[in-house]
Amino acid sequence: MSRISIFLAEGFEEVEALTVVDICRRAGIDAVTVSVTGHKQVMGSHNIAVHADEVYDNIEFEKMDAIVLPGGLPGAVNLHEHEGVNIQVKELFETGRLIGAICAAPGAVLAPAGVLKGRRATVYPGFETGEDIEWTGETVVRSGNIITGKGPGVAMLFALEIVDYLEGKEKAQEIRKSLMMP
Repeated sequence: MSRISIFLAEGFEEVEALTVVDICRRAGIDAVTVSVTGHKQVMGSHNIAVHADEVYDNIEFEKMDAIVLPGGLPGAVNLHEHEGVNIQVKELFETGRLIGAICAAPGAVLAPAGVLKGRRATVYPGFETGEDIEWTGETVVRSGNIITGKGPGVAMLFALEIVDYLEGKEKAQEIRKSLMMP
């Protein structure tokens, strides 16, 4: 069974984070919400309080197959400012494990970490940062071991791409069908 961590920082986009958790758990992926605040309760960008499964310091990231960074403001900026998040992004990138980022997170976290250089990616309009990155404007982009999504409206497609990467196309199609997605 694949294991992933979905990072939650104050001001995270609830739709992006919780959709990934839901879709991945439906696919049999051990999806763990991880607070980077030091407390299990984290407030989303729309004032929805979420009780994370665990706090950052208690996670053994070497056992994770992927990390996911939701956007939202100031959530994406708060993820960028967390030293541990930046360490994990670089570690997973270097070891070839999956990194998912959606909305502002590709521009706010992945681009400054240098992991998007020479790659195609998508991001919420206005957050295109960094050099030598092909910002496509597409809804979801998979480039090697990095999956990026444009924003909250594509959260299900983003989550299904994560399932496809970790569990295969058949599992992703099974989940898509069960959700009655067109």
